[in-house]
Amino acid sequence: MAESNNSSGRDNFLEPVKRLLRERVAQVCSNPDCNVVTQGPAAKAEKSVNLGVAAHITAASANGPRYDADLTPAQRRSYDNGIWLCQNCGKKVDADDSAHSVALLRDWKAQAELRAKNKLGKPADALVVNTITNDKLLIYPEQTVELIGRGETMALLHEAIIKPQSGSHLLVNGMGGVGKTAICKTLAHRCASAVNAMVWLDGQAGVEQGLQNELTGRLDIDLQQADWLNALIDKLNQTQPPAVLFIDNIDDSDANRSTVSKLQKLHWHIVATSREQLSHFHHKYPIDVLPHELCIELFKRHYDMDVCDEDNPCLDELITLAGRHTLTVELLAKIASDGLLELPELLNQVQQTGFDLTSLTDTEATALHSGTELQQQQRQHQLHQHLTKLFQLANLSDDLQRLLRLIAVLPYQGYHGKQQLMTWLGLTSTTPLITLVKKGWLQRDLHNFAMHPVVAFMAKQQIAPDLPELADELTAFADRFFDWLQPSTTGHWIEQVGYQPQLEALIAEFNDDNKIKALLLDNLGLMLKAKGMFAEALPLYQQALDIMLAVHSEYNSKNSPEVATARNNLADAYYRIGQYEKALGYFKLALESGIKELKEDHPDVAAIRNNLGGVYDELGQYDKAIEYYQLALKSDLKTYGEDHLQVAIYRNNLALTYDSLEQYDTAIEYFLLALKSDLKTYGENHPEVARRRNNLAMTYVNLGQYSQAREQYRLACACFERFFEPDHHYVQMVKNNMAVLKELMAD
Repeated sequence: MAESNNSSGRDNFLEPVKRLLRERVAQVCSNPDCNVVTQGPAAKAEKSVNLGVAAHITAASANGPRYDADLTPAQRRSYDNGIWLCQNCGKKVDADDSAHSVALLRDWKAQAELRAKNKLGKPADALVVNTITNDKLLIYPEQTVELIGRGETMALLHEAIIKPQSGSHLLVNGMGGVGKTAICKTLAHRCASAVNAMVWLDGQAGVEQGLQNELTGRLDIDLQQADWLNALIDKLNQTQPPAVLFIDNIDDSDANRSTVSKLQKLHWHIVATSREQLSHFHHKYPIDVLPHELCIELFKRHYDMDVCDEDNPCLDELITLAGRHTLTVELLAKIASDGLLELPELLNQVQQTGFDLTSLTDTEATALHSGTELQQQQRQHQLHQHLTKLFQLANLSDDLQRLLRLIAVLPYQGYHGKQQLMTWLGLTSTTPLITLVKKGWLQRDLHNFAMHPVVAFMAKQQIAPDLPELADELTAFADRFFDWLQPSTTGHWIEQVGYQPQLEALIAEFNDDNKIKALLLDNLGLMLKAKGMFAEALPLYQQALDIMLAVHSEYNSKNSPEVATARNNLADAYYRIGQYEKALGYFKLALESGIKELKEDHPDVAAIRNNLGGVYDELGQYDKAIEYYQLALKSDLKTYGEDHLQVAIYRNNLALTYDSLEQYDTAIEYFLLALKSDLKTYGENHPEVARRRNNLAMTYVNLGQYSQAREQYRLACACFERFFEPDHHYVQMVKNNMAVLKELMAD
């Protein structure tokens, strides 16, 4: 199959340059405020995990951040124009280039190399959790809060987890805000040294999505394989018990029940938190409200003022009104501290709002969704209704309210303050985030900030949509997130699938159709495409195209670059599911739009022509395929010159088509040119080079040149085995080809 492409090319660094940038800073991010280690061992002994990127100081292509038109392509690809960053910082410096000048990045680079030089021969600092080592897979969140109470539950869970027998499914359930997540975070830290592996998943977007976000990339599981989940389970089962999988905030959806049922084959303990009493978890650990005396201890921990003996009756009454609900007690204490309120004054203000959760202690509160459906709805409504009354005491400025409402959009998990939230929210510092923490509306674990789902509900209910500038801020938030999300390093959307829940949440915020909603829908389609979910991506592309056409019709233009891109992606979806005639129609419309708006020799126009060639190839119209491939190749040769990855792709596609026509000598000519180019771009040890060698070998087989084919297969196989597990489809493909060749040579 021809290789399709939807993006223009860049003057990318060659492998030796990337290696030098990485090694001269000891594989540590060059941002002095970050300093994370970017490379370490993977689960398999002969593999490593890379979280870093060789970033361009001045952009690799026109219109990129800090682009310098005076540089030659060779200068843009040189060591002098590069800096080693973690992936988060790499996105941040490109998303906010005005705050990250060329001079600043060069200073970062120089200081990072100096730090690395000064540390040579000295012991490394201790590393934090969330790491993969040769003998342990450990992925669990930071935890900086000392738990109050829950000792008996902790002991029972700890005993169950460290048992060597495998497969227990344990449910920690209770209403929102009673501390289920805090219990399991504490448990994870206490058990880490006693188990052979541990993984923490955010279950809010679904268990399957959580597994994809945290594990498939780390363990080289190909999401485009239909049985990727079974492959993942088999990989995890290579770890000897005890091992534990935490799933935080899971609901009782059909999809989650199905996934958890499949995880019965996993020889790990599973510990889940939920507001619901999940029937498929047989070992339940209900979490009730805190005892009164522990609530007093919790309140005093977060209340900055002294509590006198004469204040005790007021404190007792506040605890009673709070229903001994953990999150509410903490929130009351922080509201009082922030407002410098004495306890009698706080009690008076609380009573004036009509806030009263005393009924939470009247009956057992083991789950927000326990009892009949009506009782479930009543309890949920009661909790949310009374908690929203506390918002009247929040004393938040309009700016902080807008900020709170924007963060409420995001799914519940920790977000790095400097590397994520500052960029997404357009902040110049983390001060507003820290202010919201002090006021009780955000949680903080070291560098990460999170908003509890109960608080998010309050923010959405209480902050009016007509708050000045809120709508504009939401659009700007989505726009910044969109820019940040683009896979700037390799162009592969598979790297970004972990942000699918955030993307879906942002899309849901826009009731009206607009350009940013269309762009977000298009990105979601690209994520699903990267996972092999082509049919699911198709309606998203269609919706994005419909919105773009409506938006641009207002300006009497239906041929914008955005429309061309939307048509191209929709066409690609039809192509992927085998509906070639529909694909052909949309590709032709995309080409028409692209030529009108971008002109003949634009890289995006070349990419569309290449995609058209791929459709004609599948339809068996090889002459038409060659015509479009040649036009794409001619255009990009003019744009980039000989040694560019796009040029290699188009030559590879031409070679495959000539092979189909049995014009093997011409096919080999194009394969060799593509291979020569890719060797210069990637170096010998890269999967793209291995793919070229495999294709070349198959054509040598067709020509009967078996010795040449055997050598190319050998080199391809050696390369694939460096990058992938033995059961990866690339490894299996080339080994099957080698087996066929062996039989042919035997005959």
